[in-house]
Amino acid sequence: MELLSAVYRLLTYSPFALLRERRVLRAALAHWQGRHAFAFPYLNTGGAEQVHADIMATVADQRPIIFITGFSKDRSFAERFARIGTLVETPHLLHHPFTARSARRRIVNALNAREQPVLFGANTAHLIHWGEQLRPDGKLLLLIHAFLYQPEGNRIHKQWLPLFPRMDRYVFIARQAMVEYERFLLASHIPRSALGKLIHIPNAVHSFGSVGPHTAPGVLFVGRDSAEKRLGLFLRIADEVHRAAPGAFRFTVMGADPRSGHGHVRFLGTIADAAERDRIYADHDVLALTSDREGFPMVIMEAMAQGLAILSTPVGDVPNRVDPRFGMITSTTEADAVVREMVEALMALGRDHGRLQAMRHAALAEARAQFSMERFRQHYRELLMSPSAES
Repeated sequence: MELLSAVYRLLTYSPFALLRERRVLRAALAHWQGRHAFAFPYLNTGGAEQVHADIMATVADQRPIIFITGFSKDRSFAERFARIGTLVETPHLLHHPFTARSARRRIVNALNAREQPVLFGANTAHLIHWGEQLRPDGKLLLLIHAFLYQPEGNRIHKQWLPLFPRMDRYVFIARQAMVEYERFLLASHIPRSALGKLIHIPNAVHSFGSVGPHTAPGVLFVGRDSAEKRLGLFLRIADEVHRAAPGAFRFTVMGADPRSGHGHVRFLGTIADAAERDRIYADHDVLALTSDREGFPMVIMEAMAQGLAILSTPVGDVPNRVDPRFGMITSTTEADAVVREMVEALMALGRDHGRLQAMRHAALAEARAQFSMERFRQHYRELLMSPSAES
């Protein structure tokens, strides 16, 4: 498979793109004056990219350099990343069989030219490759959004295990993912005494709204059309509720392109503007999350901050952080059961608008109490500015 990928890249990557990225990389490294480097795969619209931007913003005054290692579906976060630090997009250069090694060497040499460099990243193997050669006084940090221990799986994380002694901190946004990773490490013969490297820093939101009345309750799905988000389940739920009670609810999808055959569902596509996203949240009453795998998704936090009740599958940290005062959680992630239980839950809320309003007020109150951006910034500032444990 790796050989086929290398051949494909050799035949399809434009020489002009490689030359352009090489010039961009050289210029960026020549002008970089800080010691903080970030490695992330994408600039496209997404909850992970929102979190990455918020993390980097805590050390914007340190003039960080930001490496984008993959091919983004869109560039919604390009402007915000560029305001934070020096943005370098080199996906062709880092994956081409003739340029990947020299590009890696150039980046690692630039990192090691700094005293106490800090390398932080998520969702990219390049962080691991660069971290293997990071100087001893450098700080190496890996952010893990979601994780589920699979005794016969977790292939990538098993490949990264040799770097465990060198890693300074593993940062988790969800406690459930951290517990699962502890199981994985113990099963991989990492001593329990070493698990102090795992820390939990919950995400935060930028703004809070209010609870307003709506003529017909709005049910919102937020996410890309990917396998784990299971947009199809949401559409099945919308179809069944619409058949049982035509017009009783409004159904909206934000973040995914339209699918045919669902005339009663409004598809908004990708919304890049944060204020517009908040307005859309505020126009709804319930967030429906049908995923079969999550950590603690930003969409739940953003929805609660705008006064939406939560209807979710029992994934990641959701069962521990969404309680009955403002949320309803299905008994399983099994598809048919999710559809059945969410339809029943929505029909019950449709008959009891007072309960729905109370849940919305409780969700907003919980968000104000738990999703503080000030606390988030303090935790990451301390993490990124403190010296390496090895120094």
